Amino acid sequence: MACGVALASLSLGACSLAPPRGYYVPAGEPLGPSLVAYREQSDDAVLDVRCQGAYFNEVNGEEVLTVHLQLDVARPRSGELSFPPAAFEVDLSSAPGDPRQALHLSEAWSKRERIAGPLVVSPWTRRPFDLFFDASTDDEGTIPDKLLVRWSAQAGDQTLDGQALFRRIRDDEPHAPSAEPIADVAFGMRDGYYLPGKIRLGERQLRPSTEERMHYIFHEPGGWWPW
Repeated sequence: MACGVALASLSLGACSLAPPRGYYVPAGEPLGPSLVAYREQSDDAVLDVRCQGAYFNEVNGEEVLTVHLQLDVARPRSGELSFPPAAFEVDLSSAPGDPRQALHLSEAWSKRERIAGPLVVSPWTRRPFDLFFDASTDDEGTIPDKLLVRWSAQAGDQTLDGQALFRRIRDDEPHAPSAEPIADVAFGMRDGYYLPGKIRLGERQLRPSTEERMHYIFHEPGGWWPW
């Protein structure tokens, strides 16, 4: 009864179990008390790639499987660094022979700015990006065990290719975030993880805030709640 009264304005499925969510760590890296980034460093760029999970949510009213990546890029020299939208791919590999196709970039943000074209990093600057890759749940209704992320950037006439493999964090591992409640409610974060715990998500959209952050919450305020 309490659940029905308190959440009456939400969907009828609000009291059911929340859909599963996968959190990830770079393959071969130890799992620490906070979110672990994959780092790739050269004279041309420093890239920190964090996998903020694979989860089910809604986009334009359709249920999708979403992979959320956070990319922080520094350009430590002159000349722009540019990532064409088509230069990103995420391979889902739940099991050998997984039939799902590689995912391509569906939506990109840099702080409060939604980006429609190339992701550009100016000389001598550092810029954050939130990248979302959506797949129809008709293909395979499971959270992948591994994610292989590939990217390509242009620095003048030079092409910079890279990739990172992420493995899913088991719920029984020390420091696993899945059972932990949100600490920073305004941004849905805990120890760097985005919306940890048993979370049900609604439509994806930038949540307004007066505080300046590198990364923001990208689900409507009424679309998720701590379980």
